[in-house]
Amino acid sequence: MAGQDIQTIKIKKFIWGSLCLAVSFFLFDRLLFLALRFGATQYYASLKVQEFPWRKPAGAGIGQILILGTSRSNFGFDDDVLSAALNKKVYKEARAGCYPQYHYYFYRKYKKIFRPPSLVIYGLDYFIFENDSSDLNLVRLEENVFRERMNPRRAVNPASPWLSRVSWLYRLKPKTDEWLADLWNSLGKPDEREESAAKDSSPRHALPRLRRGRQRGMPREVIVEKPLSWDKRFYNTFPGKEGPFLDRLLGDLDGDGVAVFLVFLPDYIGSNETNFEQEKFKKDISRLATRHHKVHIIDFNTPEKFDLNDFDLYWNGGWGVTNCHLDDKGARLFTGQLAREIRKILKAGQTENKPSNP
Repeated sequence: MAGQDIQTIKIKKFIWGSLCLAVSFFLFDRLLFLALRFGATQYYASLKVQEFPWRKPAGAGIGQILILGTSRSNFGFDDDVLSAALNKKVYKEARAGCYPQYHYYFYRKYKKIFRPPSLVIYGLDYFIFENDSSDLNLVRLEENVFRERMNPRRAVNPASPWLSRVSWLYRLKPKTDEWLADLWNSLGKPDEREESAAKDSSPRHALPRLRRGRQRGMPREVIVEKPLSWDKRFYNTFPGKEGPFLDRLLGDLDGDGVAVFLVFLPDYIGSNETNFEQEKFKKDISRLATRHHKVHIIDFNTPEKFDLNDFDLYWNGGWGVTNCHLDDKGARLFTGQLAREIRKILKAGQTENKPSNP
């Protein structure tokens, strides 16, 4: 009996110890999360007081073209070529970390400053539905966005959905990491993060030969020899993380009577073979475009429209590189061809809208 009593006491102690540990973990996890969220909210709120850095549009002409996208669009669309070809000013809001949610809020403020543009060009990325817009970019446009993103009831850490159910800290770890990186960078420390879409993997079973040059003061690296094996990237289907915001943006532009051109920018052949589910991507965009009246799709990521094999037209790209950018030479060539395509579409639309002669 005495032995059984001792065993029972040990079991009770184990149970109570486990409960105390679980409660302590729960409280520590929640309290530390709330403290981190408060710090992050205060940090981004302090940035909200800064005015949004509006710029003077490039070029000259009647009306304005608004270009939206990521760094691929920033490098890919040549403002001067576009302005001269279409006789319009160009406002480009395209940089790393800017995805549909950012562009949705940006356009709402943009049209109050400049009025609705004559047309919008939206550069499409294979990873457009895979990533979140940068909090640092968003906070000056919509002050409540960050707090909504730090709501644990709406978040999940894809690295381990099960652990996300247990720990709020783990669930919001990607957002906390982003805040800490922004904070570190604001203190003048070097920010070694790159755009999340640019997490490119190098081929593992071959040493690639790189074609090197210069592009806007940055080294150019294109993998021009096809390796035996390389990491491929699956396509994250619509709606993904921010797809609904793209749908809402297109709806707003429809309501404002603005013609929209959704553009597939050209990628070097190696990057296309890395982003191997292009057809799924293009079908998603096609289905999205059919919901809106003034949306046109222009696909230059096809050998019928643009040279995808000439590495001299690209700043980076190749097998294992998912995030491909045009070089200056490629951007000028591509933008000139795009401008001619847009002129044809606009002219055809004007002809269709003209009343027929009695």
